[in-house]
Amino acid sequence: MSEDYREFTAHGHPSGFRSPFVHLLGIELEVEEEGYALLRMPVEERHLNWRGAVHGGVICSLVDMAASRALGTIIRSESQQPVGTLDLNVTFVRPGRGPFLTAEGRVLHIGRSVAVGEVSVYRDGHQTVARGRVTYILGKEDA
Repeated sequence: MSEDYREFTAHGHPSGFRSPFVHLLGIELEVEEEGYALLRMPVEERHLNWRGAVHGGVICSLVDMAASRALGTIIRSESQQPVGTLDLNVTFVRPGRGPFLTAEGRVLHIGRSVAVGEVSVYRDGHQTVARGRVTYILGKEDA
């Protein structure tokens, strides 16, 4: 891995994320409270599918990041970090179009070994684009 990658993952980006992929997508943290995260992603041409809507994979990534960020507001234990996505389910309601998408992530459950988050993705701040549920496996980050 490159030195830039190691530096980025160790110290993060001004957006507050340590993942270069989040930076690549242009996802920004708007609000972070206990058990809640609101993310914003300006829609750019590189996010679009051949029909001119945001690609489903981009929306799935936004769902994953919003749930993970909400979970990070609650979990503080070194031995109980979200170390991987165990299950990701997204239901698409309408095409993701507009100048930006927002994603509201909320924590539904935290157990000993798994955590569950729920996310709503909106276009123009109020029209539902997708709803998602994410299950994470918990453990030590370096395991």
